[in-house]
Amino acid sequence: MIALAAAAWQPASAETTLSLRAFAEAVLLADDTLAGRRLDIDIAGADLRGARGAFEPSAFINGRRDRSNVENTAQERLQRGLSNSFDSRVTDFKVGLASRTESGGDVEFAYRIDRYRNNLQPQSLYGREFRSVVGVSVTQPLLRGAGRTFNRAPINIAEYEERLAEEIFRLSVQQRLADAVGSYIQFQEATERVELLRSSLEVAEQLVRTAQRMAALGARPGSAVIEAVVFRDTRRLQLEQARQDMVEARASMRSLLLATEGRLRDGPVPAAVQIRNVPRIGDRALTVPDVESMRNTAFERRSESRIAALRVARDSIRISAAENQLLPQLDITARYDLDGLSDSAQSSVGRAARGPNRVWGVGIELRVPLQGNQRARADHDAARLRRDQSELALVAARQRIANEVESTREAAEGAVRQLESQRALVMSQRELLRSADVQAEGGRMSGVELQRRRLELLQAEEQLLSRKAAAYRARFAIAFTSGRLAEELERD
Repeated sequence: MIALAAAAWQPASAETTLSLRAFAEAVLLADDTLAGRRLDIDIAGADLRGARGAFEPSAFINGRRDRSNVENTAQERLQRGLSNSFDSRVTDFKVGLASRTESGGDVEFAYRIDRYRNNLQPQSLYGREFRSVVGVSVTQPLLRGAGRTFNRAPINIAEYEERLAEEIFRLSVQQRLADAVGSYIQFQEATERVELLRSSLEVAEQLVRTAQRMAALGARPGSAVIEAVVFRDTRRLQLEQARQDMVEARASMRSLLLATEGRLRDGPVPAAVQIRNVPRIGDRALTVPDVESMRNTAFERRSESRIAALRVARDSIRISAAENQLLPQLDITARYDLDGLSDSAQSSVGRAARGPNRVWGVGIELRVPLQGNQRARADHDAARLRRDQSELALVAARQRIANEVESTREAAEGAVRQLESQRALVMSQRELLRSADVQAEGGRMSGVELQRRRLELLQAEEQLLSRKAAAYRARFAIAFTSGRLAEELERD
């Protein structure tokens, strides 16, 4: 595909030929709509990076200090050595790593140290106590929220969204290139037609002068002069119309190069809008592929088909995720801690590592909606309807592409046949003109008849120009219908 990030396009000068590829690149560079589509790709890429961050591990640290001074109940007084009140200071500090796994589980590995001070601790024994806890805890869903398929669904959906943004951008590029090709060929055809009609008008004027001389000599009737004048005036009108068509074609190309008002406000009109020096329409042979291969290529490469297929795949992932949410919630929890208590932080850590104190636990939790899980069912139904809609869009897109393939191929075959027929006619006209030149030199043909033969050849060449332009358009129409327009322009 023609790169939008290429260096600034150098506009055509009076000595430089403005090729179709250069014009197409300039059109793409001038279109801010494509820049907006490109931003859609960047946005989708950012969303994808965010979705992948769901399994990013995190480090955490937290601290807390509690102070309490409360009166003891009668039972608490008996338990706490007849003390009337309980004065406590607790400092809690925790640090660790936490992460979410692709199976849906939450894993936490942490170290916690607590410092205790209260009025019940004999100052001679401890004064203060430190408890160190090193452990790991896991919460793993078994039904709802479990499994790699469900937990990677946001990532997979984001990947499809990025591919969709790329295909929508590609579709916009293809459509813009098609506009550029159409305007360029229209200008080529109009330019060549002006040249042919200008030559034809010169011959028609010579025909008028020759007919007038021969009528003055009595060799031709006066009606021949009138006929020549009418023909000359007709060609003059056709030339004026062709010039107007060329002006309109140039304006169409200019409008594509100045695609936004912002570019007009940024500064003077760039030299690129001075459309001139386009090459003649090529006489390259047009090969029409068979309908089956053309249809298969179009299904594979056309952005419309790819967009519809990507949406079906994306919506299928959403259905799978919605089906998971229909299940009841059944989670299993487990923890395992090493515990150590001492009168210093360092000693408590050592006791946790070497001592016999262990804490472990396993639990299970079941949660079932009492009214049939209405929200999850509604989300599931909506996901199925969206996929059905996407599947219908895919069928419609492929049917439309198949129809375009057949109609484009038929038009291309007709353009090839008409081009060959007209080319054969022009060759015959040229042979007749050469024969007429020989006869005129030998005095066996009048100047009027010779000039008419030249006019007939110019008219045939004008028709040949139309046939060549039609075949040229058909070549790019086949490439566009097959999803290969950018590649065709690269080869042009």
